[in-house]
Amino acid sequence: MLPRICTAQELWWINERSAVGDGVPWCKLIFSIKESVYKLFNPIHGVFLDFLEVTVSLDLDRKCFQAVVSENAHNINCEYHGRYMIGASHVYSSAFLPC
Repeated sequence: MLPRICTAQELWWINERSAVGDGVPWCKLIFSIKESVYKLFNPIHGVFLDFLEVTVSLDLDRKCFQAVVSENAHNINCEYHGRYMIGASHVYSSAFLPC
């Protein structure tokens, strides 16, 4: 299932982080972030967005992310930012438009 959600770059990053053994569900976090981006992207552009059309980069120290939308059928390229939190049993993410 992960190859349908995560880009090759994201899969590599998840594997590297998993080797550290921190127990964080990174794949769930990336899924949550991509869902947040879709919920922001779709009402603005009115088109479907595939998981693999979004590339996520995490800033672990600040608990924020950058999500770049590119390589899609509609030639829409944009960038979103957001924040995330990892709780005991849930992951949370929120994407927003820059001011």
